[in-house]
Amino acid sequence: SSVQTITGSITDINAAYASTGITGLGDAAVTVTSPSSVADLNTLDGTTTGVITATVTDTDTATLKTLTGTNHDYTITISDTSIAATDLNTIDSKTTVEVNATSVTTITGSIADINTSYSSSGITGLGDETITLSDSTISASDLNTLNTATNGNIDATSVQTITGAIADINTAYALTGIIGLGDETVTVTSPSAV
Repeated sequence: SSVQTITGSITDINAAYASTGITGLGDAAVTVTSPSSVADLNTLDGTTTGVITATVTDTDTATLKTLTGTNHDYTITISDTSIAATDLNTIDSKTTVEVNATSVTTITGSIADINTSYSSSGITGLGDETITLSDSTISASDLNTLNTATNGNIDATSVQTITGAIADINTAYALTGIIGLGDETVTVTSPSAV
């Protein structure tokens, strides 16, 4: 097709792709000039392999994580104050544009998923969230890494076993931002002085 880029409202663009009288649009880049719903964008994603540039109107996690495609330039803002790290990472994977997570005040989930969220260059607005961990076993180094990523409290009540070097373990127990520790099984992986 000679058409390289299509620009217009989501209604007009989806109508063009649905038309039996128009062919050859399958890989054109698409710029949607009107803020668009997840449902409409998913319809468009199903008809083109080109990159879609659009602002998403939906802001709730449940809807945003159903976006299809992973190569689009979607401008996304999350309005939920509490989110599971797995969902945050899923939404992050749906767009090449930074996801605005400024409204998020609580993140829940495994420490691996949560640390992935904080290390992502595709998520903005994080830094002072309260964290609730779901892990029963955790490494002290991972816990210390998470503590540097947020100024909020980290609830580690679920943790039953902590592993790691003695220095990392002692650091974790000394941090005031980590709550819920105190009666865990501790496995020291490095030789330690008496």
